[in-house]
Amino acid sequence: MATNMNNHQRKLLIVPILHTKEDMGSLGNHLPITDGYTSMVSNFWQEVKERVKQYINGITRVKVYQDGLPDTQKEFVEKIISKVQSPNYELLRSLKEKGAKVFGTEDPELLKREYKFITQILEVQDEIKKKKLKQAYENQAGELLAKRDTYIANRIDKTLSNGELGILFIGAAHAIEEKLPADIQVETL
Repeated sequence: MATNMNNHQRKLLIVPILHTKEDMGSLGNHLPITDGYTSMVSNFWQEVKERVKQYINGITRVKVYQDGLPDTQKEFVEKIISKVQSPNYELLRSLKEKGAKVFGTEDPELLKREYKFITQILEVQDEIKKKKLKQAYENQAGELLAKRDTYIANRIDKTLSNGELGILFIGAAHAIEEKLPADIQVETL
């Protein structure tokens, strides 16, 4: 499954992901995760790890982008990558150890907005307020996701050079491909 690349093309491998409780930070404490889901996610990430390893075999210029990882100071990005204990982040660390460069990928302000919405919904006790907050979030969620996707696509465009492979780990709700420049060759794992 290894890919051939030339020095004049940019290529992006999109890897759809399943989030674990650990990937969600403090929000993960509010998620009802079952043993069945945990087992499924573990098997999923083992398969992703093997397929990514096969795909990048022999490619030396790799850049990695991660859904939910803020585009901020390098030290903060490094701290997040080293701190999160999930199969997704274990794979990021493994790729980094093999020479890949991992980039903060998302607009921090948009991530904060989404986090604030979700936190408010999870923490409010009053059911009427909860319903209003859910409705407010639903009214803005599509636009917020589209803005996040545009930012991610622009971040990839600015940092992925000719002859390089980018790997984007991203949730299924995102629609990045349509926002990428036409000169980036896209494949989905």
